[in-house]
Amino acid sequence: MNRYVTLFAILILVILSGCDKKEEVNLVANTDSWKINVNYLPSKHGYIEKQTIEYIGKTPLNKVDLSINYKNNSSTVNTLKVETLVGVGPQQLPTRTEVDNWKNAKNVKITWTEKDTLHEETVRLTPSTQE
Repeated sequence: MNRYVTLFAILILVILSGCDKKEEVNLVANTDSWKINVNYLPSKHGYIEKQTIEYIGKTPLNKVDLSINYKNNSSTVNTLKVETLVGVGPQQLPTRTEVDNWKNAKNVKITWTEKDTLHEETVRLTPSTQE
C-alpha cells in the first residue's frame, strides 16, 4: 500500500511539473517608421525580456526613446543612440528586464525627433504570427 502512495505522489509531481513549462514568446509592434520585437525568454522566476528595434523611416533622427509599458503602470525605458539605428537593420537593445508574466506587457511607446519635430506613437504589442 505504501508503494502505491509513493508512486501516486511521484505521478502527481510529474504531471504538475509538466504543466509549469514556460515557452519562449515573441511580441511585435509595427508602425510606418518602426519594427519592434519583444522576445520573452523563460527564466527561473518568470521571463527575461529582450527587445529589438528597427527604424524603417527615411528621415535622419536626432533622439529616440522606447518604453515598454506594463499593465501595472510600470515601464522599461531605453534611450537609443541614433547613429546605430538609421539604415542598419534591426538592433538589439541592452536593457534586460525580468518580468513575472509576458502577458502583463501592454504596449510600446516610441518617441523620436526628426530635425526639429517631435513624434510619438504608442502601439499595442501583439503575438508574432511568424513560426
